[in-house]
Parts: sequence; structure tokens; C-alpha cells
Amino acid sequence: MDDELEISLYVVIVNYKSYEDTIKYIEQLFLQKKVNLKVIVVDNDSKNLSFEKIKVKFFEDSRVKIIEAGGNLGYAKGNNLGVKSSGAADRDLIIISNNDIDISSDEYLFYKWSKKHLSIKDVGLSAPTMLVDGKESKYSAWKIPTFKDSVIASISLLERIIGDRKKYKFENFNDAEIVDVLPGSLLMINMEMLKEISMFDEGTFLYMEEVILSRKISNYGLRNYLLRDITYEHFVSKTISSNNSYKKMRRILLDSVIYYHAKYDGIGKFKVYLLEFLFVVWNIEYFFVKRFKL
Repeated sequence: MDDELEISLYVVIVNYKSYEDTIKYIEQLFLQKKVNLKVIVVDNDSKNLSFEKIKVKFFEDSRVKIIEAGGNLGYAKGNNLGVKSSGAADRDLIIISNNDIDISSDEYLFYKWSKKHLSIKDVGLSAPTMLVDGKESKYSAWKIPTFKDSVIASISLLERIIGDRKKYKFENFNDAEIVDVLPGSLLMINMEMLKEISMFDEGTFLYMEEVILSRKISNYGLRNYLLRDITYEHFVSKTISSNNSYKKMRRILLDSVIYYHAKYDGIGKFKVYLLEFLFVVWNIEYFFVKRFKL
């Protein structure tokens, strides 16, 4: 392989209560070869001594920086804090990463990814292909949702009948596929570009951050690329699902969907009320599904 990359990769991880996963993942990161890695961990006010445990583990490692958020900032604010605290130069690459992923199968993953990212002239975001249980996930990439898409997704039965219109169906295999949205579990962007688009929109707490980021990048005239010849394993919202009820997560999702469509699509009050009404319908649907195990 070529010489080691001259630029630095800054990996930003937002931790919430899952310090064991974070520690394990950081150890995997430092097994990556031919890259200059630095890790910034933002602890989102975990109440289980996560900050202390991670700090003790990497106390003497100058490659790891651990930050106490001072509150649960959510995904966008937490990542922005990590990026701003990273010390990355404009030419460096930022990797936004969950801690519930596995990259141990390829010790050159970040090297190959970085080289590919830097070789694409119009790249905004790039990401390896997400695997779940060893198979390519349908959430490796998706289309930017229209308001109609959000209406359909509001009711599970409706989505089952109509289908998910945001899914990609790749006809052929291309090692770099142009897509709308990449998952926030693992993605890469140039530091200068991230600053140009004002980083993550902090108007959401959780969900829709990747969609908003993709809209900003598209408006800037760049494209997002799914790299299908390199992969990683994702354990699917392990931290989120372990700390919150499904109904609570649906409410947070709705708030983010409303925020997104209001700010970026300019929807009015009627459409907001429609989404709120459909959430009531979804709650009724969810009650019967759980009660009768439909």
C-alpha cells in the first residue's frame, strides 16, 4: 500500500451511558493502520460514571480527548461540541461515528476510505456500506424524504401497504454510489466543508440530522457517496433502544420531522397539525399491535 496519509483523521464519538462500547470501539480504532487517528469523546451527561471510566482508561493516551458535555445535548449539539474541540485543521477529515459498530474485520478500512474520499472531487460526505448481521442494510443510504414520505411513514400499516419510497434499489454494483443521505453511524467530511455549511443543525435533539446535513451539502453543490466496496458492522441503535421507550423515541422523531419540514421545506400549520394527528393515530395503532401482537 501507499505511504501513510499525511492528514489527520479526527473521530468524534458521542457517548451516552455506554462506556464499555466506547472503550472497546476506541481500542479497535487504534488497530487501524496507515492513518493518523485522534479520538474525541463527548459524554452526554451519563449518570453511570461513563466519563470517569473512559478518562481513566485513556488517561495517558494523548490521542484521546474526553469532554464532559454538562448535559444531554443530543446528537447534533454533541457532535458539534466534539468537532469544535478537536483542533482539526481545515484540510483534515472528520469522522462522525457511533460506538455501536465493529471495524475489526479490516485494519485498513479507514485508510482505504480516506484515500477514496480524497480522490472524489465533488464529495461532500462519504461512508462505507453498513452491514447488519453480515448483510447490507437498507439503511446504508436513503433518499431525502418529501413531506408525503413523512406522512406515509407516520402510520406503520400505511408504510407496509405503500412501501418505503426512500429506499435505493441499486441496479449494478458501483464502488462509489451517489446517494442523498448517509447514516450518522459512520460518515466522513472535510473539516473546512463542515465549517462552510455551519456544521450540524442544532434544532434537533435526535433523528433527521443526516437528512439536514445532506440538504446543506446538496445546496452547496456537492454530492454524497456510499462506498460499496468497504464495509462495517452496525449493531443498530443499541444505545438509543436500551435507554428509551419506543413511544418516546417516536415522539422525538416526530419533533425532528416537523422541525425539518418546517425549516427546510416551509410547511405551514395545517401540515404540522396533520403530522401531529397522525401521531395520535400511530399511538392507537401501536396499542393494538402490542395488545394483540399483530
